[in-house]
Amino acid sequence: MNNHDTAACIKAKENIIKLLTLEKKAFKWFGAKIPYAYFGVTLADRIASWSTTSLPQLQIEIDHIEHAMYTLSEQEQGDLGLMIPRKFLEARAAATAQGIISNNDSEIIILDD
Repeated sequence: MNNHDTAACIKAKENIIKLLTLEKKAFKWFGAKIPYAYFGVTLADRIASWSTTSLPQLQIEIDHIEHAMYTLSEQEQGDLGLMIPRKFLEARAAATAQGIISNNDSEIIILDD
């Protein structure tokens, strides 16, 4: 393995860790259901279609996710009044329309006393 290959591997590893960290933050901040359609369906399908030389695409995707998560103008009010990245809401709407996920499940669980 030459230095260029080593540098590319290190950069790929850093980007994968960064992507997984963003996913972890999204699930922590927005719950399991809101970001699932984006990370579990939309992004997973997109990554599956990439070639093995898609390091620039991964960086672009990370930049888009960071922009969506950290820029207020990229967010909309969600079901419960929280500001949610538009990217997540659009992915959820598309996955629901395609029947990939169900919109019947509620994020709020009411427990009887």
